[in-house]
Amino acid sequence: MTTAILNINDAGLQLALDGKLVRTSPGYAVLDNSKLMLGEEAAQHAKLLPRWANNRFWDQLNTSALPNATDQIRHHADLALAHLEHLWQPASHAARDLLICVPGHYSNDSLGLLLALCKAAKIAVRGLVDTSVLAASNLKLASRVLHLDINLHRITLSQLSNEGVLARRSVQTLAEIGLAALRERWANIIAGQFIQATRFDPLHDAVMEQRLFDTLPNWIASLEGEPLTRFDLADNPGDESQGANRSVTLPLDSLLTAVNQLYPRIIQAIRQEAGDSGTVSLLLAPGFAGFPGLRDSLQLIQQLEIIALPQTQIIDAAWAGRNEITPDDGVVHVTRLKSLQQARAPASQQSPNRVSHPTHLLAEHGAWPIGDSFKLEDLLADNLRQAGKATATLHVRSGSLMLEPGDLAVTVNGDAIQGSCKLKIGDRLGLGQIELTLICVQSDALTAEALNHQALDEGSTEPEEGQGDG
Repeated sequence: MTTAILNINDAGLQLALDGKLVRTSPGYAVLDNSKLMLGEEAAQHAKLLPRWANNRFWDQLNTSALPNATDQIRHHADLALAHLEHLWQPASHAARDLLICVPGHYSNDSLGLLLALCKAAKIAVRGLVDTSVLAASNLKLASRVLHLDINLHRITLSQLSNEGVLARRSVQTLAEIGLAALRERWANIIAGQFIQATRFDPLHDAVMEQRLFDTLPNWIASLEGEPLTRFDLADNPGDESQGANRSVTLPLDSLLTAVNQLYPRIIQAIRQEAGDSGTVSLLLAPGFAGFPGLRDSLQLIQQLEIIALPQTQIIDAAWAGRNEITPDDGVVHVTRLKSLQQARAPASQQSPNRVSHPTHLLAEHGAWPIGDSFKLEDLLADNLRQAGKATATLHVRSGSLMLEPGDLAVTVNGDAIQGSCKLKIGDRLGLGQIELTLICVQSDALTAEALNHQALDEGSTEPEEGQGDG
């Protein structure tokens, strides 16, 4: 018999046997009368049966009573137990024990409850291992490592040291916003584009709304930074002879509005943790695949080596290092693990052809391309403009973005600016009541100048703010 591996990330819990992934199941539960749907089936009914749907039970693993509790489901622990038994079923006759990869934000109480659930399910636990430590354990990395992870309801950043032994030094939740809320926001943006282009609202009908959400995760993951992208929504998936396939084209900039307040927090936290004392390896969780503008912006933080992790990275690393985790002394929570690779100082991966200065301004109402120059005065309402005075201008000079504040009151990272200054990715500009963040979005097919002209020609609309899952 073998050791099974369970990777707990509620965006998709993974179960492996003999080191091979056999099942992926998102952390969703839907109760339809007396029938409890779990995992993929539940996710595919969450918009059809929204009254009793839950996707927070792995993120908030506790025994607090649910406001919509039933005789069958009293608290999140009941849902987690049902999902655990559902996942374990195909491995129960082939595995002697289970190695569990746990997210860094789990408290001791959550870990204790997890072990109690495994006992109730009659699952022998080999050990609990921190996900970030495992993610780094079989890679050749710098002596300092960061792991940026995303779940359904949070984004976390873990810091590790890598000096023969990988040790987790800290973990912080950067935002209690995850894939669930971001998908809601992107769905609203896509629906708005459908309404504008075709007068069809996919969120008005539960069946079409469900199909949109079923399509969305793989669609986002497949984005490749093109300035325009197409979203296809089938009336009858799998049967092209029945019904129509609806399509809409979206500019990349419109998708950035879903993350315009999130990216600055991520960039600032990573820059602070990375510091300026040598190369740092950043492990980017597979859940970030396709996120528009994120990797390009992070890639330009000095001395940061970015490594995008594959979907099976945690499973592969856990299988490779399973013999380092033994049950001889009882179940332990491992946050230190011998590295399977010697630490190194990686070379810079920045492409000489990439833009190295900010290309866009993120504000509450959208992402504004800077182009070769941009007048900050254009963002002010008419009654706030200072007629007859020199306008504040951003312009590209010798590969750098410069700010000429003119007579407008402009702050950079909270400090008042009197004269010309050089700006970098992640800087925050203050203009009256408006706060702007500078990011970089790479595009080989369309230059920043062309994007700027396109935005001025087409105008700008504010999408409806999405609501997070509850």
